[in-house]
Formats: sequence, structure tokens, C-alpha cells
Amino acid sequence: MLRLARALDQGRRGAVRKISVRLHDGSVLLRAETRRGGADLEMWAVKKERAYFRAVFGRELEPLAS
Repeated sequence: MLRLARALDQGRRGAVRKISVRLHDGSVLLRAETRRGGADLEMWAVKKERAYFRAVFGRELEPLAS
């Protein structure tokens, strides 16, 4: 999770203010809040990596709107 949070924040130079993660029915729910409003770019990046996350951790990754 820390790697994922760092990767989300790295591309935007500190734009991500807060990452919230919780488990629900075997899925990992992820919410990112940014300093500049919406986290659309960050959530797009998360969606792009969902298959990799499933292959590595055996769980679905669900990005949530902030």
C-alpha cells in the first residue's frame, strides 16, 4: 500500500493529501484526496494497475471517488 501511495503522489509532486484504504468482501477499497481538488488522474492510474494488483495480491482493487 505504501508503494501504491507513493506512486500516486510522485507524478503530481505532492498533490495527494490523503490515502484511505479498507477491505470489504475481499476487495481493497482505495480513496485518494488531493490538494488541488479531484483525484481523477490518480484514480485513472489505479484503474490501470488493477490487473497487476489482482495478480500480485489476489484481491480486487476498487478506486473510490473522493
